[in-house]
This record gives sequence, C-alpha cells and structure tokens, in this order.
Amino acid sequence: MEAGEKGAFYDPTVIVDVPKTAAVASDMEIFGPVVPVIGFSTDEEAIEIANSSKFGLSSCVFSRDAKRAMKVAKAMEAGGAVINGASFFRAFEQPFGGWKQSGIGNEGVSATFNEMTKIKTIVLKNIL
Repeated sequence: MEAGEKGAFYDPTVIVDVPKTAAVASDMEIFGPVVPVIGFSTDEEAIEIANSSKFGLSSCVFSRDAKRAMKVAKAMEAGGAVINGASFFRAFEQPFGGWKQSGIGNEGVSATFNEMTKIKTIVLKNIL
C-alpha cells in the first residue's frame, strides 16, 4: 500500500524518551494508537507529569503492587483509571467522562438518568 492509500488509518506508534515538558505530555489529547513514553523516578513525579495535562479523559497505571497502583490511580486527575489494563475498558453501567478539558459531563446509564431528572426537595412543616 502506498503512503497516500491508507485513508484514515494511522500506524500504531510508540514515542520514546519524551521530555515531561513536551506538548504530548500536557497540551495534546491524542485519539489514536500513539503512546508517548516519559521517564520518571518516583510515583509523585509520575502523578505530577500525568496531572500536568490540561486533559483528563482516562488513565492507566501498571504495577504488581495493588496498594501502590491504587494510590496512583486515585491521585490521577482523570475521569477513570484502569489498573494493569488499557483505558478503554468500560462496563455498560459505568459512567464515562473526563475531567478538565476532556468533555463536558458524563455518559452511561446512571449518568444519563441523573442528567434527565431534576431533584426537588419538599419539606412538610406543621401539616400533620
């Protein structure tokens, strides 16, 4: 296949040795098979790099230590986190949506129900 014959297809790409100040780490929300690899020394530095992004749709944490992975996942500023898996996992009932500049609101059965209803409180005083 010639270069111009791929249409909308983009080859899976891994970018290595990406500096933590690169645009791909903070200002780009990539919807494609692209993985930038950014080195870090501590969990806190990894969290800082991840949270420096102005986007926060989903995140992933890979670790053999469940307690450590949970700590990092909780600290990530994203609408969802998957431990030891890809971030596109989603159960039907699970709300889906991002933080920061990654979308507005959530979707999914429970989120849709909340969006389509209005809560009203009625207080009865001195009636009975």
